[in-house]
Amino acid sequence: MPTVSWLLAAVVCSASVLQARAGPAGPGPLPQSETAVVPCQLNTTDLNQCMARSIEHFLQAAKHGLSSVGIDALDPLAVKELELVKGSGKVAVTFEFHDVRFKGFSNSEVNSARLNVYDKKLEVSLRAPVYEIDGQYTCSGGVYELPISSSGRFAVTLTDVTSAWMLYFLTKTTNNETQVAVNRFIVDVSPSNVVYRFDKKFDGENSLGIGEAMDEFMNENALEIYNDIKPQLMKILSELFLERANQVFMRFPGAVPFLK
Repeated sequence: MPTVSWLLAAVVCSASVLQARAGPAGPGPLPQSETAVVPCQLNTTDLNQCMARSIEHFLQAAKHGLSSVGIDALDPLAVKELELVKGSGKVAVTFEFHDVRFKGFSNSEVNSARLNVYDKKLEVSLRAPVYEIDGQYTCSGGVYELPISSSGRFAVTLTDVTSAWMLYFLTKTTNNETQVAVNRFIVDVSPSNVVYRFDKKFDGENSLGIGEAMDEFMNENALEIYNDIKPQLMKILSELFLERANQVFMRFPGAVPFLK
């Protein structure tokens, strides 16, 4: 059996990400862009309820993207590459993740939305049955005298997921026209359970059962591992959502009502 030190290094390396570069999402059917956004009036008595309904509708309508107005797919969110280098010296492992997909956002139910017009802030609470992350990975390195080399597919399933979004806006008025942009998008995703699956295609000392030990260890400590990597994962999701949000507001400037 591999040592505890190796297991801990492999667990962190398998599930953590440090660098991300967004890539194109796959093709899909395109809904009519003119019906994707349901505008809300600033002086309505149910502004927050309207915002919640509008966000939930948009997640469904723009699931596969709106190519006619330059909005990329929301579900799945695609990331071309993720990379992690863990440790140094005798304990060092490099994981590279390719063609990673974040899936399940379009199935979210928006529980609430609260728009603060004067502070230009929008808080959104969501719930979804399942989020999934999958893609390809390669691994190379070593732990003490044990060489590590593997590749294959991986999948992470998050169930009963509660999410919170916090959007901060900037506005600029020119010639009586207000332009809206998001300058910060904070994402928090909290699942009730997490399941990790990695292909068992290990080279070298494969007889030690490294793949099986890693999966077993990760799933026995699923939430603890998730909470350890959560800050890095949320940073990546925040960057992806920020990009999509500004695509939306560039094409639909009236999606959020602000005082001029």
